[in-house]
Amino acid sequence: MSETMRKLILTLMLSLMTTLALAQSRVAVISSQRLLTESPQYAEAGEAMKKEFQSRADALEKEARALAEDMAKFKKDAEIMSGTERAAREKELNTRRIDISYSERKLKEDVAIRERELTQRLMQQFQEVIEAVALEGQYDMVLQDPVYAREKADITDTVLERLRRKR
Repeated sequence: MSETMRKLILTLMLSLMTTLALAQSRVAVISSQRLLTESPQYAEAGEAMKKEFQSRADALEKEARALAEDMAKFKKDAEIMSGTERAAREKELNTRRIDISYSERKLKEDVAIRERELTQRLMQQFQEVIEAVALEGQYDMVLQDPVYAREKADITDTVLERLRRKR
């Protein structure tokens, strides 16, 4: 038997064995987006995060309203102000506007950082539950967010139920 023929037979045998192994494997799927949006842990963490940043957001909104009022008053009174007074007031309003913009950007960054931390922490908790469900269901593999999967392979509802009980 030639070397090429032997390699071809070996390749076919390996391919057949892989196909048989995959056919006997149990695969489950999970929707990470649903876990995040529907889990009670995410809702609780979202409420805690809202409380954490609410006072900063309220203070920032109050500053922005005060600035808008002061700018409207400035526009109204600018014509009767002296040039020096008008320039000083304009500089002060511009400085406040820049400070508020910086504070808004900083708040958004802080919220984004906290959301990433929250998501990462929750996904670690979810992973423990997913692994327990997979072991109990004797799944060989769990795929996260597949493009397509049959409904019977989706264990998201089971994991969500466990998360609700875990609270």
